Amino acid sequence: MSADPCDRVRALSAPVCFLLLAVALGIGLAIRMVDRGIGYGSSVLFGATCGVLGAWLVGVLYQSLRCVFWRFTRGYPFVAGDVVEVTRGPRRGSLGSVVSVGQAPWDLEVALQGEEGTQWFSAGQVRASKKGKYGGE
Repeated sequence: MSADPCDRVRALSAPVCFLLLAVALGIGLAIRMVDRGIGYGSSVLFGATCGVLGAWLVGVLYQSLRCVFWRFTRGYPFVAGDVVEVTRGPRRGSLGSVVSVGQAPWDLEVALQGEEGTQWFSAGQVRASKKGKYGGE
């Protein structure tokens, strides 16, 4: 992956948001339970569990909506052999061929035209190319 500081921030943003949402939901629920006379231990345990589950559900919903958006705007899902165009980052405008799809279906290993080796991209960084195989070569 790239050593760009912005990429590092993006990589940490999802776990940090998940943690903050889980803590906020958990604390809010625990406070409401304590106000109703339920003990602190039970309130904190139930609040933490519901906070994690709630944050997980929000994450699943967000990723599902993102994949639907990519389907209409980027040609997602991609399979090995698809020709894609990079739309974000320093290689913007480059064409390449999908070599493999990562463990997460939105992570793509792409062999870029005119470059040795492969690069990993998110489905949000590429779109299906309308130019055919490497611009008609």
